[in-house]
Amino acid sequence: MSIKDLDNILAGYDSAVELVQQRENEKKEAEDKLLEEFKVFKKDHIKPIMEQYENKLKEYGHDCKIIDKVDSIEIQILPNIIKRESYRPSSHDKNAHAGFYYNSNKINTSSSTIVPGFSSGSGGVRKSFKSVEDISEKEINVLLTSVITEIFDNCKMAIGWK
Repeated sequence: MSIKDLDNILAGYDSAVELVQQRENEKKEAEDKLLEEFKVFKKDHIKPIMEQYENKLKEYGHDCKIIDKVDSIEIQILPNIIKRESYRPSSHDKNAHAGFYYNSNKINTSSSTIVPGFSSGSGGVRKSFKSVEDISEKEINVLLTSVITEIFDNCKMAIGWK
């Protein structure tokens, strides 16, 4: 091996490192851009729809609140069959909820229809979106309506109402 060979090896290595760093920077820029778009989208589109659901649930006497963080927004629901003053959540309990969560290169919807004190329900990621353009008002309403329907159906079954 000659010095010229070593020079070629090291130059190739430097090029590879530079390319990896460039790709990482591009990925980070795309992730930052999606997060910024998500922040605006949730403020302009998701939150107003959630507020309509929150107001209607409260109108019927249910405990409900919207949790709006930098990278997520969710609506938490506690049906009025569970008295807030007597409900003492354990570290494992979380109110039934539906929400949108930014996760590096995508936006996930997630939900839990498990109501504290009741054994039935489900949870998990329901759908993922690559961009905010993929999330329609219909998608937001479908998520909220389906989760709320399942929550209240589970409560009705738990109290023996058919």
